Amino acid sequence: MKVMINQQQEQVIEGTIEELDKWWKEATGSIFQTGQLIHCVEIDGKALYDGYEQYLFLNVDQIQCININCLSRLESIVFTEQELDQYLSRFIPAAKSVANQLYSGLNEENVNLLSQVVQGLDWISSAFSLNYKLYTEEAMSLPKYLTPVASISQYISTLHDNIQNDDFVGVSDVLEYEIIPALENYLSQYKEKVSA
Repeated sequence: MKVMINQQQEQVIEGTIEELDKWWKEATGSIFQTGQLIHCVEIDGKALYDGYEQYLFLNVDQIQCININCLSRLESIVFTEQELDQYLSRFIPAAKSVANQLYSGLNEENVNLLSQVVQGLDWISSAFSLNYKLYTEEAMSLPKYLTPVASISQYISTLHDNIQNDDFVGVSDVLEYEIIPALENYLSQYKEKVSA
């Protein structure tokens, strides 16, 4: 099995759990000592962003090549901001559409859309939290556009409560009047920063 970090430090190890475990501990130890973060793990050309450790150990006898892709904390911040920019440009119009549909109540057509909005909000919240943490760890002052992070988390909690209570007008209101404006505010402030 060929193993490497950032397409470098290539080694060939036996395809056993013991050898993989030994290499994995050494590789991840050196990654974290340099202050880097694992961005993804490519396994036979397929990038996994989570669950890669379990996948590795369940499929060790079939894997031919492992590459751990790392980013510095600053690179992670930039990457996450770029991903948020792209994602929010698609998410916000879709969330507006779902909010409008939910004023008529939950039905077969929009139940899956609501589920996708909730999953999207969970990803957005995780991305905001990651960047908040990385800025803090780097002892950098938080950019102005990250200030809505706390309020968005509160709004998402309210959204979940409304869903639990089958209050879909409340879900629509929280989306339309709280979450979407906060995300639009973030996006416009981020775009101002990037274009400056």
